[in-house]
Amino acid sequence: MKNYNKLYVAVATAVALSACANQDLDEYNVDYVPDNVVAYGYLNEYGNIKDYINRDNYPNLRLGCGINAHDYNARTVQFRMANYNFDEVTFDNNLRYDSIVGDDGAMSFLVVNEAIENATNAGVSVFGTTLASNSHVNATYLNTLIADRKLTITEDDFISDYEETYDGMTSYPYPVEGKMTPEIIDGVLTIDYSKGTENIYVAYNVPTVVGQEYEVRMSMRSTVAGKLKFKFGSADATYDVAVIGDYTMCKFRAVATEETSSVCIQFKRTNAQKIEIDWVNIGHYPPSTEPLTEAEKKENITNEVERWCTGIMATCAGRVTSWDLLSNVISEEGDVNGNYDLKHGAGDGKTEFFWQDFLGSDQLGAVFYNAASKAFTENGGNAANLKFFVAESNLTDSKKAGSLMYWISQWEKNGAKIDGISTPFHTAYYEDKAEMTAETEKYVGLLKQLAATGKLVRISELDMVYVEADGTEMPYDALSLDQRKNMADYYNYLVQMYLKLVPSAQQYSICQWALIDSDTAQGLWDDVYNRKPAYAGYCDAFTGNPSAAAEDYFGFVSSVKK
Repeated sequence: MKNYNKLYVAVATAVALSACANQDLDEYNVDYVPDNVVAYGYLNEYGNIKDYINRDNYPNLRLGCGINAHDYNARTVQFRMANYNFDEVTFDNNLRYDSIVGDDGAMSFLVVNEAIENATNAGVSVFGTTLASNSHVNATYLNTLIADRKLTITEDDFISDYEETYDGMTSYPYPVEGKMTPEIIDGVLTIDYSKGTENIYVAYNVPTVVGQEYEVRMSMRSTVAGKLKFKFGSADATYDVAVIGDYTMCKFRAVATEETSSVCIQFKRTNAQKIEIDWVNIGHYPPSTEPLTEAEKKENITNEVERWCTGIMATCAGRVTSWDLLSNVISEEGDVNGNYDLKHGAGDGKTEFFWQDFLGSDQLGAVFYNAASKAFTENGGNAANLKFFVAESNLTDSKKAGSLMYWISQWEKNGAKIDGISTPFHTAYYEDKAEMTAETEKYVGLLKQLAATGKLVRISELDMVYVEADGTEMPYDALSLDQRKNMADYYNYLVQMYLKLVPSAQQYSICQWALIDSDTAQGLWDDVYNRKPAYAGYCDAFTGNPSAAAEDYFGFVSSVKK
């Protein structure tokens, strides 16, 4: 049996979408087995989710969803889901620094530009995330901006640390290993080698600095042209040195492993060979790099902030008016005036970078704000429409929430304008009532804290999983109808709590992060695009008619007060 799960489109939405040429607006087909037709058929009576929002009561609210820009550009079923049911889309991590900036610093905006163009044509707004975070950055490139400066080093920069000329010597001064003893003839170390394996020292117990690279130079000649093996100190490595028939300067480099180092020739030949060494010199070159000053690092990173913001804002061309300015930059440790410090450190060298270590913790928000707002207006944006949020997770921790407000105040003192706060809420429906009560209380407490800030409130990533009474997380395809309705009740509750506890003037967005079921979260549609009871839970929440189960179980109508 085949059933058609229709996407009902309001007139205004249909007009907006019709402006996009070749937009696929066909209904999509869903296969049901007979039992599912009976159990889930009521979901076909629902329209698009966003059409249930009373815009008179909630004039500022945007219903958002997360979707990957590549999927959106491919115009998949999820593309239509997003456009029909939501006011705003967030393109996963596609607008972040590491998705756009390559290892060489080159920026590619092709995917982003196409996605924004598609959303604009569909009448859907785009939320920009994120201009600055400590993850999802190309640290490979950023670290080149603070790397040591390269210096030009020439032969004239060579520093001689030790020189041996053998002048005045009448006999070989170093230990003998083997059957042959070299001679000193007229100030020249003479090695008449004919058989066996020998180690012949040419310099002995020279003071060296551990870890320092040295260059060993020798004026040599040999009766047989070829290569000799040299060893420096206790290092296992040997070094090939070219030797020709007349005196020439031979040299090799090695790193000292001890505080004194000796240089020896490692012979292993069967033919006769006479080697003469006029002198030995051991020295080093000065460093080929030098660290940048802190002021230079700050200047380079500030310039990169401006380049990055200019690039992304030029691509968006005023079409993206709301942004996470900063994301997850606050640690959960340290102490700054009784608050958590920002994150600091070297990072992993690949995807982590701590902008604040170079721009200054107090200046971080202002530097990005100034660069982004300037680039926005210079590229066709209306400054009156521009909104910046700060995104942080784990704001159910009261100290974390307080620390966020402290840092926002510091950034605003230095010139930033922060309009709102974004925070995710990845949750679970718990069959255990104690767990469920604790989870709902955590959510209510979060909303109250956010409302008290006076800032716009955005739930940036809302999704959930299902946990049985014994603590087992249920796979999405193993849930019964009743369990799915439990999740619908919980979605209903989450949406209604936002509408009740966040004043209308502060309501910005609820962003549903999981559209379809996956191994990590459970969405409003299953993995073959059937609507789920959670879909109805959303719709009913906006009508103000929660299911009896939700009202009875969670008790939010009578127990929650503003």
